[in-house]
Amino acid sequence: PVIFAFDSTSDLYENIESIRYDFGDNTFSQTNNGRANKLYNATGTYNIVATAFSNEGCFNTRQLTLIINPIPTVAFRADSICLGTRMEFDASASAVEGGIADYLWEFDTLGTGTGVTTSFAWPFNGTFNTKLTVIGNNGCSNTLTKQVKVFQLPKADFTFDPELLVKGDPILFTDASENALT
Repeated sequence: PVIFAFDSTSDLYENIESIRYDFGDNTFSQTNNGRANKLYNATGTYNIVATAFSNEGCFNTRQLTLIINPIPTVAFRADSICLGTRMEFDASASAVEGGIADYLWEFDTLGTGTGVTTSFAWPFNGTFNTKLTVIGNNGCSNTLTKQVKVFQLPKADFTFDPELLVKGDPILFTDASENALT
């Protein structure tokens, strides 16, 4: 929904008794202060007509065209990922009537990207915002932010005992890994 505030101005406003607005969608408003608010729930072209009535019984009409364009729908997938892995992003599910002019990606404060697809590798682990702004050919834009959790890589390590082996001796392996499931 879009709310428009209409404000009629006139050099001779002291002589205006009222203003009648035809909002172009079969709704009307009559005001004596020249101001009216209108909520439009649908995109489209609206011919707005304002008719000013004077105290002397005269009137004048002005028509303006209002175009309400659709905003883009923004869609992309953001998963959890391991540190050092490049994540691929695809915004091809985003759409708007009239087509898309640009895709602007922001990876928290760490980097940017453009295009319907892009990729990014985070330099450290944590939870980060990934923001996509889609700009339609009509100039309207919309933004979607999703979080990506980047997991620290486990450190694989182990020891074995005894260090000097003889054929047939049992060997004891001990896990020395960090940040790993056991």
